[in-house]
Amino acid sequence: MRTLQHFLSALVVTLVGCGGDKDASLPTPQASVWPEKSITLFCPGKAGTTTDQIFRATAQALTSELGVDVVVENVGGVLGGAAIGKAWDAPHDGYHCVGVTEFMFSAPRRGVTKTQVSDWSYFFVAEAPAVISVTPKSRLAKIQTLVREAKKEGNTFRVATAAAGGIFHAQMLLLEQATGAKFEHKQFGGSGPSQLATVSGQADAVISSVGDQASLLKTKRLVPLAILGGKSFTLDGLGEIPAAADLYPAFESSSIRKVVGIAVPSDSPAEVLTRLEAAIAKVIANPELIALAGSHSMELIGLSGLAANQLAGEAADVRAAQANRLLEALQADAE
Repeated sequence: MRTLQHFLSALVVTLVGCGGDKDASLPTPQASVWPEKSITLFCPGKAGTTTDQIFRATAQALTSELGVDVVVENVGGVLGGAAIGKAWDAPHDGYHCVGVTEFMFSAPRRGVTKTQVSDWSYFFVAEAPAVISVTPKSRLAKIQTLVREAKKEGNTFRVATAAAGGIFHAQMLLLEQATGAKFEHKQFGGSGPSQLATVSGQADAVISSVGDQASLLKTKRLVPLAILGGKSFTLDGLGEIPAAADLYPAFESSSIRKVVGIAVPSDSPAEVLTRLEAAIAKVIANPELIALAGSHSMELIGLSGLAANQLAGEAADVRAAQANRLLEALQADAE
């Protein structure tokens, strides 16, 4: 009996070694798993800013979701060009990403980065709605009244923003295009200065983010007329601010939006892009990130994949077209 058992055992081993079930006797190769080590997020600008705080809260939420540390490294430089360059020059393996602000969409045109907008895959976390506001002295309460006043012959309506060519200036240009009104643009080197200049009478209206204006809106030093976007926004302590899109359809699908998120090179491994998309969809439910976004009057959006990349591409195209129109207008004035 023992001899028969030995024979059968030997026969089984021989058949397994030579037959179709060969792989069952070999160790199964383990698929690569991303991430396996810490990730560096190159954040454009200084530590402590509102945008930096959102980046850091996002990094912390991603740390919990991905199971590895996401470390924020602040990188100075014009329009985020240095931060973009560091992320691009590092290996395209998902372990180096860049923090995205609206400057990323105009940086290539301004010559501060060697990459194009289409070279990246985007993962947007939050958006800061823009609002156009006036002082109580103006006695304006609706955006259509502002547009009507601006269209009156002989009227010069001054609109303040942080800087010429910036996101809020771009939204002013879109308002002109949508309504046929013409405004005199005034720049004051930052959202805070542009708001205070309007309060002091150096401008008739100001465009900046709801978060930047929040204290002035709540204390009635500024009166909000409309969110320059597709959705209304409810500010705690004030109430709902209507959307310009309710009257002007150009704002319904506008890509001129102040968004914050991260990006990795578009030729990163597919596993990285898929994992990040799933992670971003979950981190917008992170309680700490929700609280921080709320305190700065920002909305969490969790936009990834084709929709995010399309938004970035459209934003770059629109900003480039606006810049060309401004240049043509300046050339015409010079002649």
